[in-house]
Amino acid sequence: MIRSMRITTVKWEDLLARHFQFGGRGDGPLDCAGVAEVIIERAGLAVPGKASLPIYAGPRTAPAALDKYLSTQAAKWQEIDRAQEVGDIVTSDPDNAGRPTHVSVVVDISPMTFLSATRGFGVTASERVKNPCHAYRLKEAIR
Repeated sequence: MIRSMRITTVKWEDLLARHFQFGGRGDGPLDCAGVAEVIIERAGLAVPGKASLPIYAGPRTAPAALDKYLSTQAAKWQEIDRAQEVGDIVTSDPDNAGRPTHVSVVVDISPMTFLSATRGFGVTASERVKNPCHAYRLKEAIR
């Protein structure tokens, strides 16, 4: 499935009230990958992989889980120069080995807005991602 129209925003403001929880999915608290899943699905795309984006058991497992997910699902994700479409994800906050420990997702392109979830803050929106590593787009979303 290829998108015929570029999506410029999705509903996301309702997520700002959510609390953070490692492995959080669905209607309750969310982790950063849970936020990305919700937004990707709201953009009309399917998150590939049986386990979806990695469910973290804590910050020490995040780099390995994210690396494993992106390597096993590489056929469905395309690394891009920079995130610029709704549903694009940006990995960030590298550990000492340079592996990303966090993920944010584009929710609006005007102005560029990223959504994520962190411990202590819950789900938040920002206009940029600190310490970015890589950006990815689902191949089904590439025109």
